[in-house]
Amino acid sequence: MQKAISALFASLALGLPAAAGAGVFDSFGYDPRGIGMGGAQVASADDYAASYFNPALLVLQDKVSFGYGFNWTQPRMSVRAVDPARAGELRSPETPSSFNGWSLGVLFPLGGKVSNRLALGVGLYLPSSNVLRTEAIDPRLPSWYFYQAGPERIIVAASAGARITDWLSIGAGAQILGALIGGFDFDLNLFSKQFEGRALRADLETRVAPLAGLALDFKPIGLRFGLNYRGAIASDYRLPTVFDLTDVGVIELVMEGVSHYSPDTFSAGIQYRIGAFVGTAELRYARWSKAPDPSTKVTLNVDGQALESLGIEDQFDIEGSSGAPGFLDTLSTHAGGEYWIVERRFALRAGYSFRPTPVPQQTGDSNILDGNTHGVSLGLAFSFDDPLEIFGNPIHIEAAGQRLTIGEREAKKDQDAGVPSYKYSGAVNAVSVAVRYVF
Repeated sequence: MQKAISALFASLALGLPAAAGAGVFDSFGYDPRGIGMGGAQVASADDYAASYFNPALLVLQDKVSFGYGFNWTQPRMSVRAVDPARAGELRSPETPSSFNGWSLGVLFPLGGKVSNRLALGVGLYLPSSNVLRTEAIDPRLPSWYFYQAGPERIIVAASAGARITDWLSIGAGAQILGALIGGFDFDLNLFSKQFEGRALRADLETRVAPLAGLALDFKPIGLRFGLNYRGAIASDYRLPTVFDLTDVGVIELVMEGVSHYSPDTFSAGIQYRIGAFVGTAELRYARWSKAPDPSTKVTLNVDGQALESLGIEDQFDIEGSSGAPGFLDTLSTHAGGEYWIVERRFALRAGYSFRPTPVPQQTGDSNILDGNTHGVSLGLAFSFDDPLEIFGNPIHIEAAGQRLTIGEREAKKDQDAGVPSYKYSGAVNAVSVAVRYVF
């Protein structure tokens, strides 16, 4: 029986989620226009993407628009031992698999007496394979913090924008994420070797974080400024498992932690429009220093009259946690341009981004992988009239591709460490396509 309980504990522990950071929109972009322009969106989002990147921009559009897209991403990572003779001691991480998902969005300016003064926007990302995916990875095993499981989650952003003056607008909204709260309860009679009671409770609760934005739009001179704040959000979990051993005692195993963490993010950007050209740039500050412990915290409590009578009821209590990761705040840069070769019919886009890594050198027991990341992107957009004349206005097709290059780093380990020193680097290829219709 002892072996059976131990095996059950082990299987439960291996099924726990592992932490992963940042969301798809921040790491890889949302729609093809934003991706093609290097992710610089806080001053240039001209559709439903503004519901996430800057709600104040929603009200700058006076027509209802709807978009539907598909994003595909392929990570290619490398981890290798510095000393080839110790390569067999390096437990190579599972390479993050390719992932993809669907993006939806709608922008709805309100009419009536508030015409051109209020607008609503909703943005949604839905992974094509999993509604929510997490992984359990041994802390001793190198794992890619931003790419292992972080992208596999639903993202919902709902916002509203209001025009205060002809040049000033503000906006606010919320992003929503799920949290798994529940547990197991077992009544086990060791003497008859039977489960006398079994119960499971699991709730997928919601977690909400604020979105807020401001825009200064000086249209006559083609200049626009944007500011945005996105509050920290995470999908926390808590799964207590209680074994009530009849006439013996109670064993409680609690597994809890935080996954899919995104930090407080502040963005400031500028857009300049001259003729058929639009240029934009953005600075994005992410407060990663507040990131919680990325590992699963496991607490074991054993109580019972037999143990109390012997005075050893506290000897079997265990609490395990790796501690805060010591991440650093980051300031990333994004810039891009758009040129309409044929007005409202055909445009080319290009962009660049640089995201410094928040992950410090992994010289201790942790093995969290990430590095400074450079991004290069290209995109295009074209529109055409519906040949079937079902739609009265042109249909807009957009596409973008980007490559993120993760610079090489070295994790220097002591001779007696669980893993040898190793170097790691990577690259991520991504493609996004979408169709958009403006009513």
